[in-house]
Amino acid sequence: VLYKVYISFVEVGVENVQTVDYFKGVASFLIVSVGGTLVGLVFAVLLSFITRFTKKVRIIEPLFVFLLVYLAYLTAELFSLSAILS
Repeated sequence: VLYKVYISFVEVGVENVQTVDYFKGVASFLIVSVGGTLVGLVFAVLLSFITRFTKKVRIIEPLFVFLLVYLAYLTAELFSLSAILS
């Protein structure tokens, strides 16, 4: 995200970038970072709830782990948030 902000500043030209643009860049970075983390936390809570009831069938727990981690990644990508943090 920061890379995209810096590239847009370079494309516009450093002399044309205003103070408001810097604040918009920082706000964009924070929204994407915090949003991706929140998506990851929601799926982590969901995963802990699901694996709570698989004590008798432990063989399928890794399937749920990989499935929900991938779904968290896809959800974050869908909403243009940080998929790596999710």
